[in-house]
Amino acid sequence: MARAIAPENNIGSSRMVTLRNIAIFAVAFLIVVMLTAFFKWPPMTSSDWAAWVQAIGAIGAIGVAIYVSWAQAKNDRARADERDHAERLRLLEGPMGIIGAAVRAISKAPSPSADEAEVEGIVSNESWWSEFMRAQTALINIPLHTIPWWGISECILEMLTHVDKCRNAMQKLNHEFAQRHNTVPVVWRESLSVLDACVLEALVTWKKANTEADQVVKRHRV
Repeated sequence: MARAIAPENNIGSSRMVTLRNIAIFAVAFLIVVMLTAFFKWPPMTSSDWAAWVQAIGAIGAIGVAIYVSWAQAKNDRARADERDHAERLRLLEGPMGIIGAAVRAISKAPSPSADEAEVEGIVSNESWWSEFMRAQTALINIPLHTIPWWGISECILEMLTHVDKCRNAMQKLNHEFAQRHNTVPVVWRESLSVLDACVLEALVTWKKANTEADQVVKRHRV
């Protein structure tokens, strides 16, 4: 089960602002009270002055205590933000790497302008098929329930759709290309157009996934 990720940072920021405003108001209020009392009952003797110095010291101690509390809360929030940032990056690293691997594999499919030699080199390339199947398997095995952002999960599902479409088109191309010298002509280039559409769709999803990931990482720093 995925760790809880704070979707926004606004609540913590609001608390920090509230605490700071309370501190400013409290110190300002005490200063006004002290000044009012000083002019209404000015110190006349040494004992009066000693009392005033003691009162001023007490107010200063209160102000320092308020500041220390505020600074501690601010530091705690900063550390929590860093932990949240690291956790978001950790959860994004695997899915984004797999999506990127799928895009790279799909992008190696032959284009509509490829000649027979290029197509033959790709459809017979066991290394490419292996890379493609690894990317597809990795996409299927991503545990979507551990990803707390629907935008990223949606991109994974979209990329899996593109991979399936590309695999079907490649299998069709492989079969048709193998039959190209038969007496009955086979229009194998139609599959190249389907593959080209797969590549374009995959690139759009890859761009969308990167945008979603950027928003996920930046969101808690607003």
